Amino acid sequence: MARIQRLCVMRPQDVCNLRLVDIDRSRDVWLYRPHTHKTAHLGDVLTKYIGKTAQEILSPYLIEKAGTPEAFLFSPADTMRDRAVELRKKRKTLNKKGEVQPSHQNRRKENPKKVPGEQYTPESYNRAIARASKKAGVPLWSANQLRHLAATEVRKKYGLEVAQIMCGHKHASTTEIYAEVDLEKGIEVAREIG
Repeated sequence: MARIQRLCVMRPQDVCNLRLVDIDRSRDVWLYRPHTHKTAHLGDVLTKYIGKTAQEILSPYLIEKAGTPEAFLFSPADTMRDRAVELRKKRKTLNKKGEVQPSHQNRRKENPKKVPGEQYTPESYNRAIARASKKAGVPLWSANQLRHLAATEVRKKYGLEVAQIMCGHKHASTTEIYAEVDLEKGIEVAREIG
């Protein structure tokens, strides 16, 4: 999630809302238009540009969610399931068939209050980042810092106008013609940075 957020200069909620159904993959640079976003209530359409590097990261998730295009690509339920599978694979108490011994199976009843959700929220995403930061022994950071870092890098390299395009910032005086120019500039930048 963090790599996608940085490459595409997304807000935390934009990466949390990522679904297959919202991605136009008809061009070499994919266009992601979230079904909901910060300024959706104003009638704005947000476009995020997904270049080659980000596409490679997303591809396994897209394949996994092909049958359920409205499901969120990043899901706590999927993360917990994948983690459990990895832990089971690492067990040293497997039988000859590679299965967990019956005496070692988890027979606890599921706690409905602790069932992971189908979508990360910006808050749960930040908690996951905090846990990962602590585990890695690096200073605590947040998802919003990724967006600010990416926007700063784009601004330094490509200028303020392109940074506004990549961030999805708009002014009241922006015309439809300007938005079309923005789309092409965003595609050019995403093609170059990945």
